[in-house]
Amino acid sequence: MLNGEQIDYLLQIRDTKPPIADGTVRVMLGALFWSPEEIDHGIAFLHMPPAPEGSLPPKPVNVGEHAPVVPKEKPITIKQNPFPVGSPLLNTVTPETGNKKRRSLFAGAVFGFVVFAASVIGYVIFSDVGQ
Repeated sequence: MLNGEQIDYLLQIRDTKPPIADGTVRVMLGALFWSPEEIDHGIAFLHMPPAPEGSLPPKPVNVGEHAPVVPKEKPITIKQNPFPVGSPLLNTVTPETGNKKRRSLFAGAVFGFVVFAASVIGYVIFSDVGQ
């Protein structure tokens, strides 16, 4: 059974000029996540001729005086983040990472000292300070 939004969409498809092929309509409706039954109903709806001018919709049929069926509510399960913000499990440093950080810090310090020493020696050589 098609709902109002689906029928409005199918009416827009029906009004397009030139008409859209059934295969294309199936792909379009499939992309909108319509079920195969809804797609079949939609294609059948598109093939129905329009109602004659001045006709009225059929009168509703009373299906009985049954109480409306209310679906049973499903319990909601809330899953908590296993690693909340600030968790010590996220902030721990593995021994491999700690060694790499110390090694790169030491290498950076040695490289900085070498660059500084080379710049001092270069300044002394190429300037007039030594004469």
